[in-house]
Amino acid sequence: MTFRVSISGAFSTGKTTVLDAATKRLREAGRRVGVIGETARTVLAAGYPLDRDATIEGYLFYVCRQLESEYAARDAKLLLSDRSLMDFLAYVLVNDDPKVGREFVDLLATVVRHETLFFDVYCYLPVEFPPAPDGEREVDPVYQESVSVRLRSLMDEYGVRVVELRGSIDQRVAALLDIVSAS
Repeated sequence: MTFRVSISGAFSTGKTTVLDAATKRLREAGRRVGVIGETARTVLAAGYPLDRDATIEGYLFYVCRQLESEYAARDAKLLLSDRSLMDFLAYVLVNDDPKVGREFVDLLATVVRHETLFFDVYCYLPVEFPPAPDGEREVDPVYQESVSVRLRSLMDEYGVRVVELRGSIDQRVAALLDIVSAS
């Protein structure tokens, strides 16, 4: 039996921090955990801009890297993913770039529909504090909230199992570990 978790949310909501802490605790307890790192950092490292400066080439690179990571991790009994393509779709929709054709958005929405069969649960981290500057992404709280709201509405639209993780990092990690233990 496999159990796959997407840790989802807008930028600067603590996803990577929660993923890293939960992975460490699970491994210390003897659990084998597959991890999909944050694809956005791979895209940025390859020289493609993201957020409102994204290009269709960067979008395509992102989708390919995320799908490759999911395929590579398909046999993990327990998998934690730093985001999913649903998160990415929320950004594309919020950005609403006229250079990105409707065809691409429709294709991405279809791919996301298929991806929802891959993940068993989406752990959604809402915006609870302002974005922290990391030198790579915007520090715009309005943009952060827009992405968060859009992502949450997509989760409802796609009918996925969502568990909201709130509170301190320790509280969020504990909630995630409870979800994994119950699987």
